[in-house]
Amino acid sequence: MTSLIGPFAALAPFGSTVPFGSIVPFAETPTPDLDPSVVTPGIEGFLVFFLLALAAWLLYRSLLKQIRRVDVRAAQRREEEARAAAPVPSAGEAPALHTGAADDDAADPR
Repeated sequence: MTSLIGPFAALAPFGSTVPFGSIVPFAETPTPDLDPSVVTPGIEGFLVFFLLALAAWLLYRSLLKQIRRVDVRAAQRREEEARAAAPVPSAGEAPALHTGAADDDAADPR
């Protein structure tokens, strides 16, 4: 049985007797003919970055759509609650109409 000793011991599954280094191979060292200041991510790096940006933009648009939908539903609910809270005239009474012109003139002494 091989025991897990070293800085990677905590990352191994519980009860495992296999050393972590044999599960995940370490990266190879770069060859000496490559200059680290010249190496670029290339087209693959650009495509990955572009796809991540596109996914973020699509998630943003979806979030805005959901927020608008919630706002509309909240406005509709407020209108329904206001209608339900408004006094309902009885069958013998006519609803009071407010024109605003006569009431405003009486309330504004000039």
